[in-house]
Amino acid sequence: MGNLEKFEAYSEAFEVAYESGEWSPVELFFNEDAVYEIVADAPMAAKYVGRDAIMAEFVRVLDEFDYRFDTRSPVIVDPTKEVGDAVTNTFVLTYTCQGLPDLVMHGSETAVYENGKISRLENTFTPETAANMFKWMGRNLSKLPRPRSQQNRADEGPTLVLDEAESESYWMPKPSQGYATILLCAENSACNAYSVGTHVIPVGGGLPERCFARGDFVVYIDEGQATITLDGTVEALTKGDTVVAARQATHSISNTGNEELRILWFCIPGGYEKLIRKFGKKKTGEQQPTFDAKPGFDTTTDYYAGIKEIGSLVPTKGQSLVIREADRKSYWQSLPAHGYADMIISPHNYTSNSFAIGSQMLLPGAAIPPHAHTRNEELLFVTQGSGYAITETEKIPLKRGQALFVGRYAKHGFCADADNSLEVVWIFSPPELETVLAAMGKPRIPGEDAPEPFIPPANIMKILDNAGFASM
Repeated sequence: MGNLEKFEAYSEAFEVAYESGEWSPVELFFNEDAVYEIVADAPMAAKYVGRDAIMAEFVRVLDEFDYRFDTRSPVIVDPTKEVGDAVTNTFVLTYTCQGLPDLVMHGSETAVYENGKISRLENTFTPETAANMFKWMGRNLSKLPRPRSQQNRADEGPTLVLDEAESESYWMPKPSQGYATILLCAENSACNAYSVGTHVIPVGGGLPERCFARGDFVVYIDEGQATITLDGTVEALTKGDTVVAARQATHSISNTGNEELRILWFCIPGGYEKLIRKFGKKKTGEQQPTFDAKPGFDTTTDYYAGIKEIGSLVPTKGQSLVIREADRKSYWQSLPAHGYADMIISPHNYTSNSFAIGSQMLLPGAAIPPHAHTRNEELLFVTQGSGYAITETEKIPLKRGQALFVGRYAKHGFCADADNSLEVVWIFSPPELETVLAAMGKPRIPGEDAPEPFIPPANIMKILDNAGFASM
C-alpha cells in the first residue's frame, strides 16, 4: 500500500472516530514521535509533539469546537496527491449552527511519511481564514452549545451577584465608626476558603490595632486616604494601594483624609466577618449610631484574632506587603479585551499559593468573552464605570459597588458599556489568572497612550489550556 492509499485510509479512520469517539484506530497511523502543527496566524497556530499529544489534541478540539456545531462538512477542492514522502490536499471546511453565520475555513493538509507511518501532519490555513475565525469566535463562540465534557456537571460552582446595598451590613462601634458590609462568606455562598466585604469609615475613624493568628487580611483602598500602622511601620495609602497584613502582624488603619475612606477587604481563610457581627449593630437606615464595643469583648482574644503577643513569634509570622498602585505590573490586553490589566498580588511577589489579586480596566465597548475555569473560583468587584456581566442564563447590569462570584465551570464574561469604561478588582483562587493576562498582553507604563488594538499571541490556546480555562 502506497502513502496515498495509507493517507486515504487515515482520513476515513478519522471520520469514523469523529462519529464514534473511539480514537485508538487512528493512533496506528502515526509514529510515536510524530509532530502535528497548525500553520496559521494567531489564534490558530499550534504545535503538538508525540502521538499521545496529537490524540489528546484531536479529542480536545473536537469537544471544545467541532461537536458544538450542527454540521461539519469537509470538502476536498484539489485532488489528494503524493509528492515524494508526503501526501497533500487542499480543502474547505464549513461549520453550521442554527441561528449563527456559517464558519468557512480554507486550508491545506500535508502528511509526511516515515517507515510507513505519519511522522509529521501539517494543517495550513490562509491569513484570511485566521482573521475571519478570530472575528467569528469573538462574536459567536459564546452562543454555541457548551462542550459535551462541560454539560450537566454536578461539580459546577455557583454564580452569585453581590450588591453592597442588599448585603449584610453593620454599624461599627467607636473608634471605627462607619459601617462594614459582608459580601461573601461561608454562610451566604459555597465558598469557604475566604470572605470578602467593604468598610466605609468616616473622617477621623479607623480600625483599631489587632493581630490575627491564622489569617491574611488584605486591604484595597477604593476611595479616600488612609494611614496603616503595620508592625510599627507607618504607611500612607491612597486610592488603588493594597496592603496584606499577614497572620500575626499587628496592624491598624486610620482615615487621614478629608472624605470617607472606603476599602475592599479580603481575608483568607474566612473569619473576619465573625468580628464584624460581634462588634457591630445591624445596619438599618442611614443614621449612624454612636456606641462602644461590647463590654469585656477584646478582639485580641477572639477565635480569629488569637493573642496580641503572638505577633512577636517571628518564625511563624506571615509576609506583610504594601503594593502601591504605581508599583503594579501592568499589561495592555489583546482584543476583544481592549484595555489593561494590573497584577497586584500573586505568588510572584507574595509567599502564598492560595490566591492572586489584580484589576482589569476595559475601555468603552471592550469585553472579556464568556468562559469558565476548570479549577478556580473568581470574584469580580466593580470599582469604576459601568457595564454588564454575561452568565449562562442572563445579562446582568454592573455598577460600582457590585460584585460577581463565579465557581469553577460557571460560565461568565463581562463587558464595558459602549459609552463608559469598566474597572474591576478580581480575586482568583487558586492563582493562575495573573500568568494568563501577562502572557496575552504587552507591558504597559501608567499614563502612556493605549496601543493600536492587537490580537492574542499565536499560542493563546495553549496559554488558556495550561491555566485551566474551559472553552465556552
